[in-house]
Amino acid sequence: MYDIRLYDYEFNLIHIEHSIISVNAVVKYNDIGSFEAHFPVSAGITLKALENPYLVVVMGDLQALITGKQANGNEFILYGKTVNWILSRRVTHKFTTYKTSFSTNAEILARTLVEKAFDDVENFVLDDMCNIEYSQEFWRNTANQTSEVVKDCLDNAGAGHRVLFDRVNKRWVFGVFVGREIPLIISEANGNAYDSRFSEDIQDYYSSGWYEKISANSDEGEWVQIVKDGDKTGIYKWDGVLYGTSASEGNNSLNNKKWRKITKMQTRNLRFGIDYSLGDIVRVQTEFGEFRQSVKKRIGGVEMWFENNNFGEEPVFSDV
Repeated sequence: MYDIRLYDYEFNLIHIEHSIISVNAVVKYNDIGSFEAHFPVSAGITLKALENPYLVVVMGDLQALITGKQANGNEFILYGKTVNWILSRRVTHKFTTYKTSFSTNAEILARTLVEKAFDDVENFVLDDMCNIEYSQEFWRNTANQTSEVVKDCLDNAGAGHRVLFDRVNKRWVFGVFVGREIPLIISEANGNAYDSRFSEDIQDYYSSGWYEKISANSDEGEWVQIVKDGDKTGIYKWDGVLYGTSASEGNNSLNNKKWRKITKMQTRNLRFGIDYSLGDIVRVQTEFGEFRQSVKKRIGGVEMWFENNNFGEEPVFSDV
């Protein structure tokens, strides 16, 4: 039997709700996920949620901060984001790794930026290190939301992040983690997947791009090119205009202009958190007509749903 527990930001349990119509949630490896839950409007959670402005919902291992509420004649709906959304409520001002004490190690840098952003919150703490060895020159010339800076920093290292609402110790805990490569093959032929889907989109992809570099002692910029895929030449060379005024910002802008290949499939006899976790690298085999493919993919996210007392999940794969 599933229930939803409602907390305030001070870790006080406000309500436990069993009358649930449906829940849909998405958790992501290195990004902010989403949450949506529907209840009968007569359920006790309606009053408790409307009385309290700052709320956290917990359903098993799933945690989310409530960002929206909606009531109508029949239903009460809660909308939310995974707890790491709280990083988007802080600003990271411009910084450089080569002129300050900030480390060039991606994990240490991300932890330092978060620690600095929440230095006024006594119970916002850092989890144990996972000891990523990836280093980079990474900086920002302008202020950005902390969530975006952390995401870009860790994306370069192939790492993920999370914020845990630690009810036992009454703490907010930021942590960096890296998925494992596990000997799991997911395919319809293996009987552990069904309803395979594939989509490909190239309209946001650029093989290279230009950003306007602006130095501290000049108001005039110099346009600089960054090349991501040097083997793309001639008609296959696709140039774009990038955001940012530094090489670090330009590189992150170009890295976000991806050739998107998305594979989805519903799994059978596989459970998130038991057989696989966010960030894990698995082998995915797909077959569409005469096309067959077997590639390594990262678990970039997991979509989960609960309805009529039944629970389901579906991994979302991303490129390694």
